[in-house]
Amino acid sequence: MYKSKRITALLAGSVIAAVPFVSQITVVSAEDYVIENPEVLTLFGDVNFDGSVGIADAVQLNRYLLGQTDELGNWMNADVYEDGAIDAFDMVYLRKHILGEKTTGGKVNIKVVEMMTGEELETADVLFTEEKDSCLYNIGEWTITPDDELNIYGLPNDPSYTYLLWVSNLPEGYGDNFGVWDHTFEFSFDENSDTKDVVIRVLADDEECNIDLDYMDWTQGEEYIGYGNVSISDKDGNSYYQKLYVDKVALPDGEYNAKYNLFDYPVQLVDPESDFAKEIKELYPDIDIEDISDGIDFTVKDGKADKDIRFNFGPMDGCSNYVTVNCIDSMTGEQIEGAEIAIVEAPKKYARTVKSWTSDGESIIISGLYHTGPYAYEVKVVSAPEGYTCTGSTYLNWGYVYNYSNDVNFYFIPDTAEKGLTLNVYKWPDNELYNDYATYSIWTNDEKILGEVRPGEEFALPDGDYYTVPNAVSSEDEKYEGIELDSALGLEFAGAVNCDDYIGRSDVFHFTVKDGKTTKPIKLYVGEKPQEEEEEETEVKE
Repeated sequence: MYKSKRITALLAGSVIAAVPFVSQITVVSAEDYVIENPEVLTLFGDVNFDGSVGIADAVQLNRYLLGQTDELGNWMNADVYEDGAIDAFDMVYLRKHILGEKTTGGKVNIKVVEMMTGEELETADVLFTEEKDSCLYNIGEWTITPDDELNIYGLPNDPSYTYLLWVSNLPEGYGDNFGVWDHTFEFSFDENSDTKDVVIRVLADDEECNIDLDYMDWTQGEEYIGYGNVSISDKDGNSYYQKLYVDKVALPDGEYNAKYNLFDYPVQLVDPESDFAKEIKELYPDIDIEDISDGIDFTVKDGKADKDIRFNFGPMDGCSNYVTVNCIDSMTGEQIEGAEIAIVEAPKKYARTVKSWTSDGESIIISGLYHTGPYAYEVKVVSAPEGYTCTGSTYLNWGYVYNYSNDVNFYFIPDTAEKGLTLNVYKWPDNELYNDYATYSIWTNDEKILGEVRPGEEFALPDGDYYTVPNAVSSEDEKYEGIELDSALGLEFAGAVNCDDYIGRSDVFHFTVKDGKTTKPIKLYVGEKPQEEEEEETEVKE
């Protein structure tokens, strides 16, 4: 195995004009060329591995065959006859290669044309590279014009080799990229083929895009473009766009296929026969879900596509997300019966109730949850059983559908529980009681125990460690907020109040319940927002 630090191996390219072939061999220096133990075929005939094929290679091979040296720059390049041995047959083939006779390897013909007309551009620079075994080799760089046909010979035509072309320095009016596609063209030789015609099509900067591409992630219920890229070719397989990351393109009249190339994300194109597709149809009866695993065939006529080109994304086969719901007596920790619970999909959008049930004293697992994004689902208490109090809900937020799971525990307070706990809120720095500021949730570890505790009102908790978290604040009170302890006001606050039990803010407080009572009073503080924040929020509203 060889190690490569930087490889600048330039290969012979021929610009075919009215001159003999031998004079067309490009001889270049191998500056910045650093490679050890080369064992990868890069160019048939490049014996000394200097990036070109010429007389120097024949001299090197001849010296090797005569035993005058045991050095070869690249023995795989020297095996021009492709029989696994370096012998006189390779010399015969190398001489033919230098004289322009087709012997070994593949040939590539390259053109750069205008997207809409198919006419060759006045000029374009082409940088040609080869990729093999995760290493990239520079093959050469040329400027081509309509009068010069760029043909490259002697390339390994094994389909395991990948070739990359970069096009740049286009005529005025043509950018070096379209969207974020940098006009990189990637190809390999077909099986048992030794010739490849490569036509790179580029679009004028002022060309109006006439084709819309839609990308719909049905798990999120919104358009999303970032799961991969689109390639568009005509009915004969000729490439028009290889890597699109845009929602509009330009195409001349013709018949095409648009194919989506997924990156490594846990999504796939929606199977029209899947349960997920059936759910989509239930919600959106007018949506047509087709099998587009082989791409979307469409026709452009008079500048317009004959159908919508939409790529529909959904969860991978066999994947859904799950939630386990428990209804618990907050004082005993035991499961209870009789609580009415519901789970709602997309509560901020179409609010579809997925399932509702009455607790039976056991955990319940809900599967088949395919929605993602913020507020994907809401699990809520519809009503508490007789003798208990519990309100509130929990939102589920997932990035993907990938067999993720969440536990949701609702804690119900028995009416018989002794409610001797309170929390109070004060304005800082005047210590004025301000219990109308907000409601609070009570958490232990990462689990919410109580959801709507009002300051000044009594509540009950079993013995244990807890902390407070403020809920949403009403709009009229937006000028107040918990004080960040590392802010200027927070440092002033910390100089006057023991902050050992505050967690980052003056309204997030750690406390302990022992024998049904808190070990210290729960005192929360809020201060006026800094003036800058108020001005920024005013500007946003305006």
